[in-house]
Amino acid sequence: MRSTRTVQVVIVLLISGLIAFIYFSARNTSTALDKKESGHKNSEEASAQRTDQPFDFDQYAKIVKNEVPKKDLETINILEQNYKTQPSREAMQHLADAYDKIGYPAMAGFYYLQLAQSKKDDAKAWALAGRKFYEAEGMFAGTASFYSLITESMGAYDKAIELNPQDLDAKADQAANIMDLGQGPPMKAVGMLRDILQTDSNNRKALLYLGIFSVRSGQFDKAIKRFQRLTELDPLDAEYHRYLGDTYIKGGNNELGIKELEKYRDLIKDPNAKAEVDKMIKDLKNGTPVSK
Repeated sequence: MRSTRTVQVVIVLLISGLIAFIYFSARNTSTALDKKESGHKNSEEASAQRTDQPFDFDQYAKIVKNEVPKKDLETINILEQNYKTQPSREAMQHLADAYDKIGYPAMAGFYYLQLAQSKKDDAKAWALAGRKFYEAEGMFAGTASFYSLITESMGAYDKAIELNPQDLDAKADQAANIMDLGQGPPMKAVGMLRDILQTDSNNRKALLYLGIFSVRSGQFDKAIKRFQRLTELDPLDAEYHRYLGDTYIKGGNNELGIKELEKYRDLIKDPNAKAEVDKMIKDLKNGTPVSK
């Protein structure tokens, strides 16, 4: 969900130096297009700390409990006690929802996974687990946990797609996982995204990821067409205008880039973010290089 992902951006920036939806909140043009909606850094940035060790959910739960406000901690403790007393699907759902609400998708994914494993034909639960692990990956970029969470996400999404081959959003996220994992030819993931667009030419995730991959490979014209389509599909989504503006600027068209950044600025609410975008626009108009 985009609103949840926006909240995670702040958390990720504070914890690991990158974002969630990635949503950039007026980050500079060079930074914005190095990340995608999941909040992931590119694979090269995390490869040095790659490991096959599984994600330690028990240890992470302890860290979370030291971070959350007292009121949220009390809620989590009560729900966990209920889960230990009676590990029902309802108890799993409540815990997953509670962790998701306070911005800890890895723990939400853990309980959605328990929910899925308790009823193995529940495609929705598998997809939710895959999605939450996918969202959480970006919070751990540059660490061993980045790859552990990709593995968790891919496993859950494999099952979700097996049960529901029509879940195009799950397939799009899975393609992005494959790209981030760095195993196999990149065109495999690109091919998956193109197949999605053959079924649904307006699938937003496929358009977004293909646009970002096009930027990474320097194919700015292709990226611009995809981001333009996204702004047509949802003209009130600030991030789509930001992607488009960044791409115009990367491709050397500052005039059109500024127009999109102005739309982005007018759609966001954070006054500090607005001020940063205004400064960026001013620098661009004055011919001052935008900070990298």
